[in-house]
Amino acid sequence: MTRKAIQSGVKLLLGVLLIIIISLWVYRGSTDNQFVWDSVGYLFVYEFWISSLKPFHVLWMFLSLEMANWHPVTWLSWAIDYQIYGGLDPWGFHFTNNLLHALNSGLMFVLALTIFGLNKPGNDPSSVANDHRALVAALVAALLFAVHPQHVESVAWVAERKDLLCQFFLLLSTLAYVRYVQCAEPEKTLWFRTSLTLFIVAILAKPMAVTFPVVLLLLDVYPIRRSPMVASIKDSIKPRTIHFLLKEKIPFITVSLLSVIITLQAQTGAMTEVALEIRVLNAFNSIILYLDKLLIPFQFSPHYPYFILYGEGISWPDFLPIVIFAAISLICIYAWTKAHHAWLISWLFYLITLSPILGIIQVGIQGAADRYAYLPTIPAYLLAGGALLGLFKKTNVKARFLLFLLNVPLLVFLGSKTIQQIEVWEDEFSLWYHTVELYPQDLMAHLNLGINHLNIADFEKAAIHFEEAGKLQVIQTDVLAWRGVTYLQLGRLEEALSVHIQLGLTSEKIPELQADQYCIQYNIGWIYAHLGMNSEAAELFSRVDPNSERGEDARIWLGSLNHQPPPEEGENRKSDGPGFCKRLIASQNT
Repeated sequence: MTRKAIQSGVKLLLGVLLIIIISLWVYRGSTDNQFVWDSVGYLFVYEFWISSLKPFHVLWMFLSLEMANWHPVTWLSWAIDYQIYGGLDPWGFHFTNNLLHALNSGLMFVLALTIFGLNKPGNDPSSVANDHRALVAALVAALLFAVHPQHVESVAWVAERKDLLCQFFLLLSTLAYVRYVQCAEPEKTLWFRTSLTLFIVAILAKPMAVTFPVVLLLLDVYPIRRSPMVASIKDSIKPRTIHFLLKEKIPFITVSLLSVIITLQAQTGAMTEVALEIRVLNAFNSIILYLDKLLIPFQFSPHYPYFILYGEGISWPDFLPIVIFAAISLICIYAWTKAHHAWLISWLFYLITLSPILGIIQVGIQGAADRYAYLPTIPAYLLAGGALLGLFKKTNVKARFLLFLLNVPLLVFLGSKTIQQIEVWEDEFSLWYHTVELYPQDLMAHLNLGINHLNIADFEKAAIHFEEAGKLQVIQTDVLAWRGVTYLQLGRLEEALSVHIQLGLTSEKIPELQADQYCIQYNIGWIYAHLGMNSEAAELFSRVDPNSERGEDARIWLGSLNHQPPPEEGENRKSDGPGFCKRLIASQNT
């Protein structure tokens, strides 16, 4: 190894270490946060499966389609955390997320330098790492990625370990692919297989990686310049036909197709019915929203409701995102005609990697989510670094130093916004009250606040949020279940009775809700008993299957009612007997 290559390696290592340290420092506050939202579902509900690395548990991780996802590598990472930190320690799980993001930021530094090198004539791979202008430009690009608040959701939310792992292995796969393209023939098979293997691990961490084969084709066009569309500037990179490049990607495409099939199977039960025209308009809005949050980093929300709320109807301003989308596309195409290839390739990268989660096939009720921008916005940071490098090349040393100093306040500002946003993810209440503050009509926020207040026996506030959610939900299925239980806790029996009857009638029309009809009937009987309506109560208790979960309690009530004297007129009797049922539908967990 030459002295120049050693110097190059040392500079790379120092740059990566600096970025990792800064990233970990900015995210240090997240280790004080609790497990929130789906993290609780993943880790506590399935604690048995992640509590061991024995073959039986690992097999479950690879076969599980729980939580409407297939991501065995993510399950495996949580299981490793469980062993390292001695159980479900929030500090440890958050620290692993922080470390993964820091490593991703370090890899962004290496990727930026790699791309700068691909755009530099000559075949010496170490030359760009010895160019101080390129080093500083790549450092700024990586630090922008490391501290941007748009990434807080992916890092501070343990459930989004998927994003971090997926991008980590995709970045490594990309770097291995570039090495495959540039290396001598004897090494090509090794580096191709390495890239493919890393891609497989990425897709096992999060299926969003399915678009990676198309990304590789884009990279072949630019900046690698292997296709006939852009002339090559390196002797070590041989031009290839489109047919060859497509054939070369068949192993990657095959893996992606298998992942798509499995993912569609996993998410079948989570798909929601939203009108196609609303989904399309919301998709265009999401495309522009992520760019807006990237450039104007304010008002990040844990949950963005649909672009067009139910009942509002479509108006002309709703088509503005399509106009902006068309304008950006035309600008990028025009730039291509002027030999500025990076803009169109970056735009296509953004659109292609974003396509699986734009909601054309809608899963869940979110309109957008900051976590979805973690991978697609990579080109924005590389373009920023490239633009800075271009300015460095046109200026003298003093001007370069001034340009670098101008980026410091920006990095400090973004870092401070990230630290503030991390506090939003401290616990469930800070999370959802922040969402309600930004979006007062967000159904999920009110529903989750109601559930969390119910869990700490703050029934009055729980009722308020369930009632707000009820105003926002089209078919009030799960909201009715929560309201019914809350009204019972508050002793608001007449309201509880009305809600239970409505829930029973509604759930009969929606079998997939998995409502417990016996539980609903038991609760109605329980209410009648406490209202002194003994005959009505006995009728409802008699409908409860003796073999069901509430069968024995219904039998006890029937025996009690048969020995009670008739109530006085208008009497609300506090009858003795088993308590009411707190779980009316399958999804109702406290």
